[in-house]
Amino acid sequence: MEEKNGHFTFITPRIAIGEVYSSNDSFDIIVNISSMYPLNQIITTSKGEKVIICIGLDDTPGDGDGDRIAYIIETIIPVLLEKGTTTRILFTGNISIAIAYLIAITGKDYIEIITFIQKKRGVIQPTKESEQAICNWVKSSIEYYQPKTTSKKYRFSC
Repeated sequence: MEEKNGHFTFITPRIAIGEVYSSNDSFDIIVNISSMYPLNQIITTSKGEKVIICIGLDDTPGDGDGDRIAYIIETIIPVLLEKGTTTRILFTGNISIAIAYLIAITGKDYIEIITFIQKKRGVIQPTKESEQAICNWVKSSIEYYQPKTTSKKYRFSC
């Protein structure tokens, strides 16, 4: 289920990963991470029923990147989870938030999620800082996100 012009790819029936210039007409939430926005800020706006979350992040490897990514993950994941399980979400820019979100909703580990995404959209390659931030988030927050209706335990491959 890829958009005809190839600017985004559905990873699941309701979650897509794409380019900043992807068409977003069919999505309820757009999470756009880019250095075009004020760095380390999260700006949420609405356009009708659509929620647009703009996150300022320069994902060029460097000192402190992992801390900034971790902060963004910790801030955004609860907001996305509150929106429910039928919400269609487009993630653009840095892929860290999409990976963390998929971990939170599926219970799969980091390696499984990366492998799954790469099969659908092969251009995905998180930076080491992103990888470490996601793994630290998983290890510190996973009990909160573990589904209450199942005895399934999350596994870690970080």
